[in-house]
Amino acid sequence: MIFMKKKAVIYTRVSLEKQAEQGISLEAQLSQCEKYADLQNWEVVGTFKDEGISGKTTDRDGLQEALKAVKKNKGVLVIYSLSRLSRSVLDTLNLVEELQNSKADLASVSENIDTAGPCGRFQLNVMSAMNQLEREQTSQRTKMAMAHLKATGKRFSRHAPYGFSYVEGKMVENKDEQEVIRYVKELREKGNKQKQVLIKMELKGMRNRKGNSFSVNDISRMVRM
Repeated sequence: MIFMKKKAVIYTRVSLEKQAEQGISLEAQLSQCEKYADLQNWEVVGTFKDEGISGKTTDRDGLQEALKAVKKNKGVLVIYSLSRLSRSVLDTLNLVEELQNSKADLASVSENIDTAGPCGRFQLNVMSAMNQLEREQTSQRTKMAMAHLKATGKRFSRHAPYGFSYVEGKMVENKDEQEVIRYVKELREKGNKQKQVLIKMELKGMRNRKGNSFSVNDISRMVRM
């Protein structure tokens, strides 16, 4: 009887500001995932990545290609950590359900989770919920602090956030940048995906403060403002 190795597809992701932090660069993630697959005696049949893209959306080219590949092989999607897959507990659970409906599984290296078994699925639910709770609490504290500083007009960083400028030490709205933010929010509310928004901004010649094209992360920040 010929034993067929389980097929593994590796997915890695970094956002630009996190790329070098905590040793989780694309290369570091890939190395850890390959070692994990080797220990499990899985055959790696594909590797996919997303660079400079937020985990707040699952609408990522690399992730979608990875999902397509792992479902085709009825294998296991290997990631370095749950945070590389998604920042939303709901999105994570939906992705796991999507995989299992196609007879595929998810394995996370750092959390040592494998959804092929019931213990792995239970652990995933608990870990995802705890991760989201921590992120929401951190986000709430940050928003409250920034709201207070904006209300008092006090400087809270060397550079004012996009949409604002410092005038005589106080933060005031930047009219031109506020127009860009309104344009982005309007497009997103109409159902345009982030990449569609970027294309439309490019066609209008919109540039960031450094004179460069806007990024997906820029779009995400504007929508949250």
